[in-house]
Amino acid sequence: MSAPRTVSSTSKEKKMDLRVQLNEPQSVRKDILEALREIIIFMQGYETFMKIQEEKIAAFGQLRENVKEMHGLVHDKLRRHLPKGKLKGYVPEQQKEAAMPEERKMEMPPSTPSMPRKEESRELDDLEQQLQDIEDRLKNLS
Repeated sequence: MSAPRTVSSTSKEKKMDLRVQLNEPQSVRKDILEALREIIIFMQGYETFMKIQEEKIAAFGQLRENVKEMHGLVHDKLRRHLPKGKLKGYVPEQQKEAAMPEERKMEMPPSTPSMPRKEESRELDDLEQQLQDIEDRLKNLS
């Protein structure tokens, strides 16, 4: 068996003493202080940025709440006062033709009416009925 190793006292004495000579210690101190000053200015800017970011998040939260409130007002309260209708949005013929693919345009003959007469008269009757309802409501309000 081998004997345990012992630490010699000479290794403790061999501690290295590192020293650096500065030619201009005042300029080094000045450079360090200027760097610290720039870091502090940067940190202040970052704090300002974070405050603005928090305000932005709060503003978006408030905006989200306002939009939800407006949505509720429109869908709950305003719809009660508007006439009920089954009409679709108006789309001019030119836009309808532009929206159709070229293959479908070729398939449809140009002289074919887009709606039969019965459907047109039914929609006109619905429009007239809704107009009458609106006029009646206006008379009641006056």
